[in-house]
Amino acid sequence: MTAAEQHRELRFPWCAGVVGRPPAELSAALASLASSSVAFGDGMLVGSWWPGELRTVRAGRMEAAFLGTARFTDAQALDALARARDTRDHAALARLSGSYQLLVYTPGGVTLCPDRTGLRRLWYASSPGYALFATHTLVLQRLLNAPLDEKWLAIRLIAPSLRDVLDHRAPFVGVEPVRPGEAVQLRSDRTGWTDTWWAPPPAVLPVQRSAPVLAETLAAAVGHRVASVRRTSCDLSGGLDSTSLAFLARRAARDGATSLVTLTRAPASPANDDPYWVARAVAAMPDIEHVQLADDPEGLPYADLRVPAPLDEPDPGVALTGPLRRQAWTLARLGSDVHLAGNGGDQVLGAPLTYLRRLARQRPLLAARHLRGHRALTGLTGRSLACLAWPGRYAGWLRLVADQLESGGRVPWTWGSPPRPPRSLMTRDGLDTAATAVRAAAAGAQPAGDVESHATVARLRYAAGVHRVHRDSAAALGLRLELPFLDADVVEVCLSTRPYERLDPYRPKPLLVSAMRAIVPDELLARTTMGVYEAELHLGWRQNRHDVASFFEESRLVERGLLSRHGMTAFLAGRLDTHDLFDLNEVLAVELWLRSLEPGRL
Repeated sequence: MTAAEQHRELRFPWCAGVVGRPPAELSAALASLASSSVAFGDGMLVGSWWPGELRTVRAGRMEAAFLGTARFTDAQALDALARARDTRDHAALARLSGSYQLLVYTPGGVTLCPDRTGLRRLWYASSPGYALFATHTLVLQRLLNAPLDEKWLAIRLIAPSLRDVLDHRAPFVGVEPVRPGEAVQLRSDRTGWTDTWWAPPPAVLPVQRSAPVLAETLAAAVGHRVASVRRTSCDLSGGLDSTSLAFLARRAARDGATSLVTLTRAPASPANDDPYWVARAVAAMPDIEHVQLADDPEGLPYADLRVPAPLDEPDPGVALTGPLRRQAWTLARLGSDVHLAGNGGDQVLGAPLTYLRRLARQRPLLAARHLRGHRALTGLTGRSLACLAWPGRYAGWLRLVADQLESGGRVPWTWGSPPRPPRSLMTRDGLDTAATAVRAAAAGAQPAGDVESHATVARLRYAAGVHRVHRDSAAALGLRLELPFLDADVVEVCLSTRPYERLDPYRPKPLLVSAMRAIVPDELLARTTMGVYEAELHLGWRQNRHDVASFFEESRLVERGLLSRHGMTAFLAGRLDTHDLFDLNEVLAVELWLRSLEPGRL
């Protein structure tokens, strides 16, 4: 294999297929990228995936493929497929338990259904006589040699929080996204219908009703993963999310033939009380092997700036490649087949502050109490409160964001998290390009319901987008990362719970605490603090800042006219606070991603 071929190798799990009859050379190129294939419909699905990740069921001339963690029986899938066949509604298949992409074959076409969160995406590219589809846009870019979409790149660099805007585009020209919660039918002669099959559920359940359901659902999500492998590993940071998963995994491992190991990374700051809570959890699970990663300068942020394996998008956690690499090596040595992490828990177990708007109408005294708590925690201003009360329209909010990108100022957090780009680092052309793209998106913008529902979906999909590329980064290092909190049925029960009972400024994660009462010791559920890992970021920066500055001396973002060389030089020479380092991580992620796409500049 040549150096160029090695560079183009796809190192994460993926799947792709064809509708119609593509040119022979395109079929050959697709087959050359893949290591596995299965029959599907009147063709094949090809790619590379973890054992057990691809399941198919067939009823007559209709067939469904599930890519990911499908937590249901073949009988349940066949029943849903029969209903889909009779009603021509694929939602029954998309709503089964688990976390997966769904492909539905009917004679003449394939329907693409990504999941509701944005963790498992689907993409396609159409040409006369055929269409290609894949779980990753990078697969289609490799096949079509598609150029980079400069507008997408500008939005991703300057306004990464606008996940809804990014979800309408693809990183590469000629590649089309299927948005989370939607379905697109591909036919050999044309693209068929597009339909929305998911909307956030009414958030009306009291915690007393939803907590037992969450306990059962989350236990099933963890238990399925533990039962499918010989050895499971699980994060144990001391936080409520990972601690809950660890105790659920322990119970599932005891019920089966699986061994379990928990993994902790020691914090750098003595003010971080995570070690105390980890020690209490370990003491309550004496039958479980526990490993703590030792301090290592090579495991600090910014210590490993090698160009990563190509991914669909920039990974904002790329500054932590060193720690992730050490974690992957450690778990490989321990024989872990799958690793459980609590990513996504904050988003499904919490709520955006827009919930205060409805709460003020329904229960004004409780709203006032919550408001006092949130003001003490976050410093809510009077202007922010006014915007929560009168949020305006979504399209208008996007236009405000576009104006802010062009001329500065601040946009309220109502419909989503507005971008706060480090303007001194960006060029005028880059800011204008991003603003133009956001303004164009505003022209056809349709929110996901009212402001509360849309903000809920926006924060979920932003996090899922981050976790999607982080999971692929882990896979490129040989680590199979699973995120039970983002399973469809877990998301559904959490979002069905009253938002003021999911997010309480006086009690951390009351829904999870209630759900885990009979599973996690009460002393661990009583924790009210949260570990912060900013010290690691600053320590890594102090030790590696000269390497980072050298890295940006030949910047692809500067070459493309998006990043100011003078602004970046001054920024890196200054005194950076935590917010500055988060900005640096986003820029570093895009810079490294561009380099990963070479050779053969896009």
